[in-house]
Formats: sequence, C-alpha cells, structure tokens
Amino acid sequence: MRIYVCACQEAVAVVTVSFSILLISTVLLSLVSQANILDIVYETVSATATVGLTRNLTHSLNNWGKMILIVTMYLGRVGQFLCL
Repeated sequence: MRIYVCACQEAVAVVTVSFSILLISTVLLSLVSQANILDIVYETVSATATVGLTRNLTHSLNNWGKMILIVTMYLGRVGQFLCL
C-alpha cells in the first residue's frame, strides 16, 4: 500500500490550518477576557472542533469574545476545506 505525496501534503495543510485557527483564536480570546487560560484553551478547542462542550466561560464573555468564538466555530467547520 502506498501513500501518495499529495495526500500527505493535504493532511499537513489541514493540520496546519487547524492549529493556526486554534492558536490565533486562543491568543485573541485571552486578550479580550480575563479568564483562566485552561478555560480559554478548552473553549477554543471545542469551538474549532465544533464539539459543543463548554466550561461555562461562554456566557461570561463580552461581545468581542463571543464573536471570536463564533468565527472560530465557522472556521473550524469550513477552514479545512479551504486548503483542499
């Protein structure tokens, strides 16, 4: 069985985009909220993967924080397809 170079490049691109979305949204959310970093990372991973789990941080965020999570959920859902 052979793994094609194109398939490996696509997989690397998807992982890179996912981690980039995760990193950028974590940094932005930590700038606009005064929450614990563990809660912020949990929320952003959940939003990027569109899982729907929360540590009850979402309701305490301001409008900028909620907007960051909304964009993160959208990019987590369709962001990987932008690479392909």
